[in-house]
This record gives sequence, C-alpha cells and structure tokens, in this order.
Amino acid sequence: MTADLGARIERLALGPEHIEKQRFVKVARPLLAAFGYRPKTETAALEKLAASEPSPESLQAAWAELEENVELVERATIVAGRPLVAYAAWLRRVWELLARASQEGKAPAAGSVGLLPPLGFATEVPETTRALELELALVDHLLDGARTETRLLGRRRQQLLAARQVLLDVAAALPLDARAVTARSEYVAQQIAWLDRLQAAGLQPDVDVVHQARQASRTGDVRLLYAALRALEEGSDAELGPAASRALGGLRGCHPLEIHESLERSAKESFGAMAFYDDATRACALAVDGAFELGAPMTPVRIEEERRRVRAVRFPTPAMQLVPARGPEDLRDALISDPRALLLDLAAGRLLSRRFIREEVERHSRVLMTSEVRVYVLDGSTSMRGNRSRMRDAIVLAELATLRKRLEDPGHVRPMLYFRYFTEELGDLIRASNPTDVDQAIASICATEREGGTDIEKALLSSFATIAQAKANDPALALAQIVLVTDGRAPVDEAKVTQVRESLGELPIGVSVIALGEENAVLRALVARQRTRGERAFYHFMDDAQLEGICSGAQLGPSLHADVANDFTPPEQEIGLLLDELELIARRRDQGALDDLELEADARREAGLEPGDITEGERARTEALYRDRRALEQRFARWFPEPPAAPRTVADDDEEEAVYVALAAIAEVLDVVGGTELHRRADAIALIERLLPEARLTPAVYARAVSSGSARIATALRAVHHAVAGRAA
Repeated sequence: MTADLGARIERLALGPEHIEKQRFVKVARPLLAAFGYRPKTETAALEKLAASEPSPESLQAAWAELEENVELVERATIVAGRPLVAYAAWLRRVWELLARASQEGKAPAAGSVGLLPPLGFATEVPETTRALELELALVDHLLDGARTETRLLGRRRQQLLAARQVLLDVAAALPLDARAVTARSEYVAQQIAWLDRLQAAGLQPDVDVVHQARQASRTGDVRLLYAALRALEEGSDAELGPAASRALGGLRGCHPLEIHESLERSAKESFGAMAFYDDATRACALAVDGAFELGAPMTPVRIEEERRRVRAVRFPTPAMQLVPARGPEDLRDALISDPRALLLDLAAGRLLSRRFIREEVERHSRVLMTSEVRVYVLDGSTSMRGNRSRMRDAIVLAELATLRKRLEDPGHVRPMLYFRYFTEELGDLIRASNPTDVDQAIASICATEREGGTDIEKALLSSFATIAQAKANDPALALAQIVLVTDGRAPVDEAKVTQVRESLGELPIGVSVIALGEENAVLRALVARQRTRGERAFYHFMDDAQLEGICSGAQLGPSLHADVANDFTPPEQEIGLLLDELELIARRRDQGALDDLELEADARREAGLEPGDITEGERARTEALYRDRRALEQRFARWFPEPPAAPRTVADDDEEEAVYVALAAIAEVLDVVGGTELHRRADAIALIERLLPEARLTPAVYARAVSSGSARIATALRAVHHAVAGRAA
C-alpha cells in the first residue's frame, strides 16, 4: 500500500492525464464542475494517531484514511482539469509522516504540518492563480521549518511571522478553505504567544537555548534555567525534549505553577504592573501578538551611521567562522588535519578553531522615526459583550503597554496612540502620548462598561477627519492607520467611505479590520481592495470558538514557571550531569552535521560524483550555522546566479512561467522572514528546493530556465538577491 500510494500522489502533481481509473469521473466531470466540486479531506485518524503511541490498528486506520483522501483529490484534479498543488503537496507530507511512523514506531510530532487540513481554495479559481498556489505551498514549508527550529527562538519566530504574512496576503486575494486557514492561524498564534512568554521570562532570541540553560545553572538563576528547559521540553526535538524532561526532574525543589498562576506571571513579565479587570482579558492580551498582524506604530526613516563589530564567542549563535587558535583551550573546537603537527600549527598560528559569531551594532547617527497615527476604532455595542469585548479591550491594552515602554526611552521619536469607542454615537477620542495619558487610558478601559447600538460608517468617517487634523498639526505624522475592531453588525456604504478616504489627497490612510465573532462582507472587500493596490491594510477574523479558546488560556501554551524558594540551589552534581547530556546532544549533532558535509564532499569529489542524498537545503542550513560564508555563497550562486547585464526577451512557456513565479514568491517571503544574510541565503536555497515539486519542475529544467537570459527571470533573480542583501529591489 505504501509504495502504491506514494506513486499515486506523485502522479497527482503531474496532472489529470496521469491519473488512472478515471473513466467514471470523466463522464461525471461536467456535473461535478457545475456544482463546484472540491475535495473534503479527513484527518481524524491521523490526529488520533498523533495523540497516542501508534498501534497496528491506529496506523492501519491512518493509511486507510490517506487512501480515501488520495481518491478524493484524484477526482477533484480530473474535475479541475489541472494539478491541485496544495492538495498534492499536503498528501505527500502526510504520506511521509505515516511512512516514518510505520518505520520508527513513533507517533508524528505534535505540530507537524501534515496534521493540519490541506490549505486549498474554497471555490474553483482560474489557473492564473499559480503564483498564489506556490505562496500557499510556502506557508506550510515555513511552518515546518519553524517546528524543527527548537534552539534559536528568534529564528523560529521569523519563520512563523513569514508564514502568517503570506497566509494573510493570499487569503485577502482569494477565498481559501476556512478550516485550513483557521488551523494554521491558531497554530501560529499559539507558537508566537509561547515564544513571547519565553522571551518575557528572560530567554534571549538569538542565543542557543541549550547554552542559556547551562549559563543559568552556572549563575544560579533557577527560574531562567527552568524556563530554558521548558522551552526545550516543549519543542519537537526527539532527543533534546526527553533530555530536557530528565533535567527538569533533577530540579526537585522546583514545583511547576498552576497554569493560571503561570499566565499571571507571564503577564507581569510582559506588561509590567498593568492591572487587568479579569483573567480572560489578561489571557487575550498575551495572545494579541500571535493572533493579529497589527503593523508597526513607528516607521523608521534611516539617516544613520552605524558601526558593526563582530565578536567571537564560545556559546552558540546563528553564525560561525574560523579564527586562529590562541591556546590549548581552543583545541576542542579546532580543525585538526594532522595530529602530529598540532603543536607546530598552534605555535605558528596556522591552526584554525571554530568560533560562533555575534554581531554587535554601535550606532552614532540619527535614526529618524516617522510616527504612524494609529487610531483604534472600537465597537462598544451590546453585541460585543463577553469574549468579544475582552479581546477588543486587550488589543488596546497591549498596545498601551508597548507604548509605555517606548516612552521610557523615546530617542528621536514621539510615539502616540489614538483610540475611541463608538456605539450609535461616537465616544471621546483619547490620545495617549505620555506616561500619564497611558495610565489614565488603561484605567478608563478597565473601569467602563459599554452598551448600545452600532454605527460603523460614522465612526470611520470621523476617524478620517481626526487623522487629517493630526497631519495638519504635525507634518511628521505622515502615515496613518485606522484599526477597526468590531463584530460588523451594521450596514456600511463602501462607496461613501472610499470617497471620503480618497478626498484626503496624499494622506495614505490604511483601514484595517479585526472582525470578532462575525464578519461584514463590505469591510472585508474594503480591505481587499486596498491590498490589491499595494496599500498597508490587514483583515483578521476570529470566530467565537477561537475567542473562547484564547480567553480560557488554552491557546497560550503550558505552565512556564516554577515555585522556587529563594534559598533553593539545584544539586550541582545531578543537574550538572543532566545538562552535560543536553550539551552533548547539541554538540554531537552540530559536529556530526559539519563532519558529514566535509566527509561526503571529499569522498564524492574523489569519486567524481554529484552530491548525495542530503538535500541542498540541509547543506545550506548547516553551512549557515556552522561554516564560513564562502561555501554558502558558492551554493547560493549555483541556485540563484547573477542576472545578465543585458537580458533578452524569451518566448513565454510553462516552464519559464513556473520558474518566474517560484522566484517571485521566494523574494517576497525573504523580505518578511528576515534574519542574517547567511540565513536568508540558506532559506532561499531550502525554499526553491521544496518548491520545485509544487511548481512541477526538475532541477535540470530550473537550471536551464535561470541561465536562459530571460528578462523576466532576470528581474525575479534580482529581487531574490536584493531580498537576501536586505535592501529594496
């Protein structure tokens, strides 16, 4: 069954003409197409398998479910008359999960992308959406990369934010399967909320968590040690997770707090002494960063001079380079080619040792920040009572807490925030631009109960006038953003709203919407039209079931904190041995990855062979983490050559179109995912390698296309190079 299903899934990506047993579907195709037939896949057996240890019965049920899903997608592919990229890619991931579970006898890792429903379109869409389909494929690749990144919290966050941004962009353009979008949105929100809590507890995003655990033990910071071990335990790493659990077991004087106590402590670490009027609102505030893409209240205009200093450190960071060994303490990390010449090489300065690199930036210039007038327009109607109003208030409370931190060290900026509540009548516009304003605003939100009808249109039009006035009083307030938070229970004249908005001239007011509990089609269309024009706007919808999960705290992760006595000291011998085990696992894996690359490269070079089974993406990531820049730059140049100085027009064909679309999608994602230049190069290689099957391209066809001299592909290559370098195309 395994091999046969795998072959059928591969044929799905080739197109309907490669699918067998299609006579009946061909006959029924016109009828099925008329009814907008879409595959309704199931994941119940797969989810049950992931929730417990696999048994022959549960594995058999999951394989049977997969076979049924393959049949559904085969039928839908024939009806559509083209490959369904998202469904084919999802089926392949599920097949890989089940094959691994059958071989290893282990359940699929929690959070595996294959456990989520397939990310496809809710209705039939034209073939011109090929670029969007590839972007959808990138969402799951980014989520999978985030799941496997357990040691660098900042790296994990970047992958999650990029996945969320791509998902928002495509969802704004075309109707996606609501169940699939909700599942991914919830997963991203949960993971970012968990990372926020870890960082608020003191963990650094750009330093290896294993190293942070060791350092916390050496300095006696038991709370930070506990948080680091919990971060590793909750990760999906099959070795580090159990080892971290054993280390936590060695902290017998630490007793985990109940989840509500842990969330209360996380709120204090995140928001300071801010008072919340109930536990549910506190939980909502902790979830805001993960649940919504609110944009930045400050936009930097860089007029700066900065000095970057690269410092070699012994603890793991995202980058590494080779430096001359200085003494015996460097021998354990040295590249030893001939043990007999070890002392001579050390004395002569020829012996190279691996050192992790941490970049430190010293800025000596002005960095001008342009204030974005953020106006929150908050629905205070009676229909918002309950969890909807808790989330509404939590969004502004979280923003106010962030504003207060910015005001403590404002630098060259003047941050401010506007918000107003509305029913059928407009409430007072509240302006927060100093600590006193912030404290009064927080007190007002927590002390006032609201009810009444709803007039969204009046609230929007009045907010336009407010922003125009702010612009007139302060020319530095050059950008504007309205964030409407509502359940949408009111008629809105889109034409009137658009007319008034455009009458403001050059003031680029973006209207973003957070829909809680219910949706308003006019508001969704208003945001979609802005995004099609390249304007800054977002649309988030959260139904009442999701709100209930957040308010209960269930979406924020497990308990993170322990009840630690002030005089508690972990047993050094026992906990030290357990931490040694963690470091040994991490070090063995890092060293093994490097050694495997070197040995494999040498052996294949001697035999005159091409690279072996290890993927180009794995090589690139290893080189980004553990090797010098040169090898990664060479690998990047093979995949993404410099575009020709004088590109020529090439006749369009399917292959050229597919390559252009794949490159454009990668360039867009790299702009979002960020990270060091080394990591962006590695990400680009890993993403193009993963996208080729979805784009129905072989490496040979891709190589031919990028070297063809096509002007269109040259433009896309240039965009990738600019994104890697971190500059605008």
